[in-house]
Amino acid sequence: MVATTVGLGGLRAVPGEHLLVADTPYDFTDAILQIFHNPSLRQNLVCKARELVKDFYSWEASVQALDDIYQSVTQGVSPVRTASNS
Repeated sequence: MVATTVGLGGLRAVPGEHLLVADTPYDFTDAILQIFHNPSLRQNLVCKARELVKDFYSWEASVQALDDIYQSVTQGVSPVRTASNS
């Protein structure tokens, strides 16, 4: 639940909502300690991250995204994936 800015690249995760971001050893340690000492923050990050993974990175979401691509190719429509249509 802690990543570097580089590690966050390409993911749909939002810093502070799904995880914490730290780019220095000091900041990384501080973020880990925040999560360790703040049960409310920890639980919120866990719930939001689990929801993100389910919506965009699960097998079901991956199959749906692939099906959307196949449908767009056969129907000539560009697929757009959002949390609301997953």
